[in-house]
Amino acid sequence: MSLQPCSRLAALSLALVLSQLPATATAAAGGGWDCSATDDGWNCNGPATPATAATASAVPEQSARLTTARASGFLVAYPDAYADPFSGNPFAYLDWYPHPDGVSPQTHCEGGYLTPRLRFDDGRLPDDQQPIFASADSSNTEGNRLTRLEGNVYLRKGDRQIRSQQASIEHQAEQAQLDGLVQIREPNLLLLGERAEIDFGKGGATVRDAEFVIHASELRGDADSIERLENGHVVIHDGRYTRCQPGNDSWTINGSEIVLRPDTGLGSVSHATLRLGDVPVLYVPYMYFPIDDRRMSGFLPPRLSVDKTNGVDITVPYYFNLAPHYDDTLTIRQIEKRGTQLENEFRYLHPVGLFALSTSWLGSDKIQGDDRWLFGFDHSGSPARGWRSQIDFTRVSDETYFDDLGTHLDINRDTHLQQLGSVNYSGSSHNFSLVAQDYQVIDLATTDPYAKLPQATFWGSPAAWNSDRLQLKYLAEVTRFDRNPEDFTGSARTTGDRAYVEASIGTPFNWPWAFIRPSIELSHTRYALENQPAGTDDAPSRTQPRFSLDTGLFFERPVSLGEDAYIQTLEPRLFLVEAPFRDQSELPNFDSGELTFGFGQLFRKDRFSGRDRTGDTRQATIGVTSRFLESSGRERFALSGGQIFYFEDREVRLDGGAPALEEERSEFAAEASWRASDALTLSADALWTEDFSHNRVRNFKLGYRSDLDHQFHTNYRFTDDELEQLDLSLIWPLNSRWSVVGRWLQDLENSEPLDQIAGLEYENCCWQVRTLYRYWINDNSVQRENEGIFFQIVLKGLGSLGAQAAGDSGGSAKSFLKDITGFEEREDL
Repeated sequence: MSLQPCSRLAALSLALVLSQLPATATAAAGGGWDCSATDDGWNCNGPATPATAATASAVPEQSARLTTARASGFLVAYPDAYADPFSGNPFAYLDWYPHPDGVSPQTHCEGGYLTPRLRFDDGRLPDDQQPIFASADSSNTEGNRLTRLEGNVYLRKGDRQIRSQQASIEHQAEQAQLDGLVQIREPNLLLLGERAEIDFGKGGATVRDAEFVIHASELRGDADSIERLENGHVVIHDGRYTRCQPGNDSWTINGSEIVLRPDTGLGSVSHATLRLGDVPVLYVPYMYFPIDDRRMSGFLPPRLSVDKTNGVDITVPYYFNLAPHYDDTLTIRQIEKRGTQLENEFRYLHPVGLFALSTSWLGSDKIQGDDRWLFGFDHSGSPARGWRSQIDFTRVSDETYFDDLGTHLDINRDTHLQQLGSVNYSGSSHNFSLVAQDYQVIDLATTDPYAKLPQATFWGSPAAWNSDRLQLKYLAEVTRFDRNPEDFTGSARTTGDRAYVEASIGTPFNWPWAFIRPSIELSHTRYALENQPAGTDDAPSRTQPRFSLDTGLFFERPVSLGEDAYIQTLEPRLFLVEAPFRDQSELPNFDSGELTFGFGQLFRKDRFSGRDRTGDTRQATIGVTSRFLESSGRERFALSGGQIFYFEDREVRLDGGAPALEEERSEFAAEASWRASDALTLSADALWTEDFSHNRVRNFKLGYRSDLDHQFHTNYRFTDDELEQLDLSLIWPLNSRWSVVGRWLQDLENSEPLDQIAGLEYENCCWQVRTLYRYWINDNSVQRENEGIFFQIVLKGLGSLGAQAAGDSGGSAKSFLKDITGFEEREDL
């Protein structure tokens, strides 16, 4: 087929893409061409005298083969893989396509937004120098002034694509009028309407009777008109938006003017009305909302709860995006029966690390009568290479603060509120730590621990002294222990300083089939004490030598279990420790405790924690482990067991008056793990009396997790004459929309439930609702037994509202749902 001459549009740099083929075009000066598409090519009628020839550029060929599909009158290009399954889709014109499985298990939507490839290679020209490509069923050009296009009009400049049924292009002004099924595409933006005006030169556009889609934010909406300004902002007049999928308008935000600002990632709405269906439920004169993941100032989702202790409890947080490296969140909380509480959290990111200041104030609590407050300061960072710094300080006005009020601040609510400051240095062979640490105890049944004001520690393994067969290690520590002696009696009043030094030398030998690791240690402890009981040494000391030998063998063999092949290992281990007795009855006890015996204690050198007690012993631990390993090296099954044999009584106790330990053998400790499948795992540990006559401790954990939405966990704990508990938790979908969550913590020893949670969730692409019942025991509260019904609704893209009824102050649902194994990870996804 021969190429037919057409008009040159030099002033606009307009290149007509004639049907499927590029063309060279010529035209008479001051004349024009009238062209229409035929089966054989183009039929053009015009002046008989040709003018200067010019080449018309074609749209660059895309990397993947595309199939064109007409959806509600729009010509849209999509990959072949998505073409056939979506035939008859009524929302293809919004780039919405159904999910192959009906509902996406991740988003709970019946589909998702798919966009065609928009980025083209035009020689990387600046936007104002990009050529305009065009195609249509027919065209009519009037000199160099005006071009009219009819039928399946396609225009493109850079990454902007435009489609319509009719178009009139003014060459000099670089403007176009479009009519009939107008579609304007840009990266992350789709505009649709009946009429539009386009300014190619300045980049502006106005679309009438319009719809829009913001793909990344999954927002869509409609309006009387939409303007695309020269700066890239999009202004929507008398419109609305939602994150619900097409065909579902469960909630919408309506406004007289909606402005989308891609450069800042913000949108704003004037005279905003939240509608649930057709019912207006909330009016706000002006509001912001995000259109991407960048931070913005504005109100966060409010919280609502009702309980018989506090009454109606309304919380409204406001987020201040002050700068890229610092922000602030102010929360106003109105508690009906207590008063107005203010909570504030300020965060500052500095090159040395992150700083966070948390404060709360409730003046003259109407129930308690006193001022209630909280102060917290957190920091973690690296002021210089090799150095780390940390501050973790929390203090509240009274012991029942969290029970009565809870908090929405990022605060650790343990029974011991830590007040810690530390600086650490890590080098290649030497390390240093300086720590100041105190606690506020808010559990009335717990004794205040000693404060460390401060503690300095040096430790390391000098490289110059070490070799392949020799390892030298040292540790030196100085600590000041302090507390108010007026609150204690007897030896508990003692305060003072402790210096501790330790050195060890070892000669490890390691082979693929065995290891031998002998070690000799020597430690010395000296005190300078105050407030000692009468007749007690103010400067006691202790020197303790210790020898240990750790050795083991590795055997392996191939085994087959059914059709599966494994490598089975047999790993016997012998661990020897000898430490002579040193009288420590007059030493204070600032930070030592006797460790609970379990499998992890079999191969420890000392039965005490801390530095104030060092265990005397002459013992040998015999243990063995067997594993079944897959060909990839992954462990399928493991079983370990062991026992300590004592050759002398152990006389050192925490309390100097306690009798010596005379058992010749420890309890027998064992643990096992089995990965039955990728989803199902079982682990267990147990203790038997030394003669194997009684199983004193046993713990079992059974967990099933095929994904975050399918989880079941069972934890059984038993300690003879002390504890027997069963902890069950569940996250399970009933179908693509409904799920159940739950927890049951049962005290089997006393036949009493400690915590019961039962919840039902419904979720779709647009919103999520969760209803929960909880019963729980709080031994530290005036009211021991508590129960409540909690309700939470999340409008996706807006936030959540929650309510609690018929119960006591149990905190937000989010706080106790974290006790369900896997729930927090599922929500954070």
